[in-house]
Amino acid sequence: MGGSASVGSGGGHWVCQRCGEPLGPAHPGVIEVVRGDPDSAPRGGVGATSPRGARVELRVHHLGCDPDPGTRGYRIDAGRASNLAEWNAWCEHLRDMPWAGPDTAGRLLRFWHEHRAGERRGGGG
Repeated sequence: MGGSASVGSGGGHWVCQRCGEPLGPAHPGVIEVVRGDPDSAPRGGVGATSPRGARVELRVHHLGCDPDPGTRGYRIDAGRASNLAEWNAWCEHLRDMPWAGPDTAGRLLRFWHEHRAGERRGGGG
């Protein structure tokens, strides 16, 4: 039953930026877009500057590891981005947001690769 979540994902999973443990059905989490100024960007996030100059950060964490429990950014349940096709669909949605800058798509793709464990990497060196 739980096997379909990793189809097309290379068998990987999101890793909480706060505790370093994997997210999954037993330990759910979110991927969150946090807007703020460059001086207050959350640690471990990937930033993108909007056309208006606001700083946009991404973070992934368990629900219980929320670094700012009193605030809530624009978020998606991490289980809804369990493979690259689902992540790309969310990235396309984010790309249409008014705060998305021209480099947002590349930054979102890097975020996928930097915060997923167990992914098969393409290419070689």
